[in-house]
Amino acid sequence: MYFTPLLVAAHDDSIGLFEVAMPASTALTARAEGGAIDDLVAELDAAGAVSVANPAAGLLGRVSTTTASFDTGALGRLSIVAMVLPTNDGFADLDG
Repeated sequence: MYFTPLLVAAHDDSIGLFEVAMPASTALTARAEGGAIDDLVAELDAAGAVSVANPAAGLLGRVSTTTASFDTGALGRLSIVAMVLPTNDGFADLDG
């Protein structure tokens, strides 16, 4: 199993990348179906989030590690998103 390029973001509680049992946004769909994170980065940037895109510089393997450091200031929520490979639209998210 691998993870597509990660997106790690700090933001306030007004931002939610997804909501359980609700339709996915176009940006979230692009990430889930193809691992694309550019639209999510743009949405987060526009909302005042601080993010690190692709800290592993590509795929993150099952025994690999990566780090992401950034100044979160007063932003109290952390979100991490990635598509799981090889799957058909499988993804892993932390939103909280």
